Amino acid sequence: MSILSRITHCKCFVLDKRIEYWPEIETAWAKKGIKVDRVLMGDGSLSEKYDYIDTNELPPVYINSLHSLTWKNCPAAYNFYKVQRQVLQEFVDNNGEYLLHLEDDHEICSDFDSILVDTEPFLDKLEINILSFGSFHYPGSNLETSHPNILRLCGSGGLHSAILSREVCVDLLNAGPTGPMDYQLGLNHHRYKAYCFYPAIVLQKSGYSYVERVEQVKPSRWTK
Repeated sequence: MSILSRITHCKCFVLDKRIEYWPEIETAWAKKGIKVDRVLMGDGSLSEKYDYIDTNELPPVYINSLHSLTWKNCPAAYNFYKVQRQVLQEFVDNNGEYLLHLEDDHEICSDFDSILVDTEPFLDKLEINILSFGSFHYPGSNLETSHPNILRLCGSGGLHSAILSREVCVDLLNAGPTGPMDYQLGLNHHRYKAYCFYPAIVLQKSGYSYVERVEQVKPSRWTK
């Protein structure tokens, strides 16, 4: 059974400055049998229905808050957190089981289907809280499993394409705004049955980050 069949809800966070990505995203996932709901956010300048309009509010400060300037001094990061929280609350309220969390700057690799088919027998046996289609790794941020295309997550980042269980979403809602949600999950991978594909089968595009306000070059899908 494909891991995609576990997904009960799929939300893609689309920034109005990148709305041109949306038609391709919707079509690509529809071909895989997934209906994606768009979550439009930004400054409200488009004549489209927004799910969230940005504010200049900064995150509250707690003793365990992330001290990075791209969090504590960045309204864009907190805006994203707030719209994520809104979506997660709706997912939980609607008794969702597994949420496919997408960000607009992702692209599906050409071998997505073949790797998915190859890993199905292995994944079918697993209890899964988090399954990332593409994570950013650094030394020590993952552990090998008995399948060469599946790693156990131990701190690697990225939420541009990941399946989250209801339990994880509830925990994120209860945790509060101490940092970006992918950062929070990275700190707590050890608490979950958290896995990712290797190599990544969904990539995050390089380009301008509206959170960090710099051009970013994303790592290779083979980085480990």
